[in-house]
Amino acid sequence: MLPVVPMNSTSSDSRPADTVRRISGVRFIATRVALLFLILQVLVAFPAQAAQPNLLLNGDLSAGSADTPEHWAATPLAPSGSFQWSRPQGEPATLEIYTGKGQFHTFYWTQQVSLSQSGWYYLRTEVKTDSPRVRATLRIDGARTTGGATQNTQQWTPLEVYFKVAGHEAVRIGCGVRGISAGRAFFRSLTLNLISGAPPGGSRQIDLTPVPDLPRSETKALLEVETAKPSPEESLRREMLNPPVVVAMLLVLAALTYLDWRYAPDRSRPDVPRGLLQDRELRKSAAVAGFLCLTLLGTWLVTRVEYLPGHGFYRVRRHAIGGDEPHYLVMINSLLLKHDLQLKNVYDDVDRGGPEAGIMARGTVLDRHSIIVNRRTGHRSIDMPWYEAGAEFAPSPDVYEIPVHPAGFPLLMALAVAPMEPRAREVEPDVGVILMLIAWLGIVATYFVGRQVGMERGWAMLAASILFAASPWLAYSRAYFAETTIGMALLLGLWALMSDFPIIAGLGAAAGAVMKPPFALVGAGFLVQEVREKRWKDAIKIALVLGLPALEILGYNLWVHRSALELGFHWSFQFSQLVDTFLGYREGLLLYAPWTIFGFLACARAFVSTSGGSRLARTMALPLFLYLIVLSSVGFGAGFCYGPRYWVAFMPWLALATVEAIRPAGRYRRAACAVLILFAIAIAVPGALRYPQLFRRPLLDAWRGFY
Repeated sequence: MLPVVPMNSTSSDSRPADTVRRISGVRFIATRVALLFLILQVLVAFPAQAAQPNLLLNGDLSAGSADTPEHWAATPLAPSGSFQWSRPQGEPATLEIYTGKGQFHTFYWTQQVSLSQSGWYYLRTEVKTDSPRVRATLRIDGARTTGGATQNTQQWTPLEVYFKVAGHEAVRIGCGVRGISAGRAFFRSLTLNLISGAPPGGSRQIDLTPVPDLPRSETKALLEVETAKPSPEESLRREMLNPPVVVAMLLVLAALTYLDWRYAPDRSRPDVPRGLLQDRELRKSAAVAGFLCLTLLGTWLVTRVEYLPGHGFYRVRRHAIGGDEPHYLVMINSLLLKHDLQLKNVYDDVDRGGPEAGIMARGTVLDRHSIIVNRRTGHRSIDMPWYEAGAEFAPSPDVYEIPVHPAGFPLLMALAVAPMEPRAREVEPDVGVILMLIAWLGIVATYFVGRQVGMERGWAMLAASILFAASPWLAYSRAYFAETTIGMALLLGLWALMSDFPIIAGLGAAAGAVMKPPFALVGAGFLVQEVREKRWKDAIKIALVLGLPALEILGYNLWVHRSALELGFHWSFQFSQLVDTFLGYREGLLLYAPWTIFGFLACARAFVSTSGGSRLARTMALPLFLYLIVLSSVGFGAGFCYGPRYWVAFMPWLALATVEAIRPAGRYRRAACAVLILFAIAIAVPGALRYPQLFRRPLLDAWRGFY
């Protein structure tokens, strides 16, 4: 029986019942489908909420029989007693591995895992060791590549590593111990999970994907750029076009334009520029400012880009490489985070995987650059770990560690980054920014010192260009050594002396001496030069200013070395060292910056001259000569670094002296100098882009592939 529906009804209730039922059914199905899609979206959007299965069998080590946990095996041929499986009551089960003194092979508890998917895997365990002389070791063996991670800690601490495989692959996981003497490592709670996406930045990462056989240095370089890779959100273009950066660059451009305009030779011009279009000198100054801003861009790019032959350019974070760089970072972190220079706890944090020595040193047992002091006995041990120094220096409330390096440079860096309130992992990139800016300011100061001593814009720009593109200064703009900072201080001292500001000149020389005592010779040279020119009042002012850092250096040596004249080396002049500092195939100054020969010759001629036009070179001559004697007497080279590190601080001086030498020269001498400058550019630019790969490498390796 059909329902009676009024013909004039327009409401939805007036539709036939079967129509209403059909519409209701469609709405019901649509609602359920929409709800199903919503549930699927939630599941896709939050996959991390689902528990990831542990791909290691018996990862908690709870199952097993006799002395062997299920699915775990000990590598054969190990000495008796090397392996043990412990199940303490009420605590997680543990794997133990022992290494005896003089045992050079490493043995492991191992498990082979068949991984069916390509991508990144996360391996985690908790470890501890019973001695600071040994390190717990995770080893991951792929089909063609092996990697791992180590950690030294006497408390249970997580040890984590991410590794990547391509396709189906059988991977062997190993738990072992490494050390120079006897000790044990303990492992518990092992997990292995497949993750989605890339590992977090700064984590330990190993790429096990099949690669062709590569030279060891190439593999090392690839691993380092992978470790130093910035987060995917970072972009060089985004950093450059960031509005605050653009505004800052415009302000820098305007400030440099005004400063150079003030150096214009026409002293009768008005104090306020008439305008860019009307004032010719102002237009020239704007061009100079643009050039200096381009050097800032180049210096910034060098610190963010690394070139690998055969692979191309890589974006990297600012990071320390090696040598003294990690130890300076340890001192800076100690000042920032602990407000003292007792380094034991900071070095211990690095051994446990902390970032205080930089991302490249995380989890490594550093060769500590420290002095261990027993405050009760007053004895001290230098450059020797406590377990080799004896029981007197074993960890106790009476024992502490202080740095062997002078505190001036780390203190300055700590003061510079303190307003940013960085955490430990942020100190390294923040210090890198400060050092990059100091290196660029050295280029700017070189130009203005040239203008101060009467150079025209073209010659002053040439001196700045030589420093920027034809010397190791560019490479050291990305370094965590003190050399560019010292060079900036010495350059300011030179500018002040040329401007007849003796107190500021003394302060600049003093700052260099506080960062490295041998640079006290610069202040001594300034003093002697003022006496030679019979500027008695200026000489007295410089002497008084230099007295303060001299007392500081003497006091520091008495406290640290128990000798007021201790400089960290033994004096013994050797002609072979004199030759090496100029021509050594790894660190010879005349190989990396051959144009400096003109600067040295100009200083030598000016030293015996009384001409007022040679005052700049004459002022440089004595400090350079005294410093050369020191480098020929210390008994060691420039250390683990790139090129002639010990000469980098004087590169601005030598660039100015070289320009002074070729200004009055004929075209043949200028042509010869130009050839040497072009050769230096060909070494300096690739050297800066490949700086981390060239530590202790010969000169021409900057143009070679890997070895």
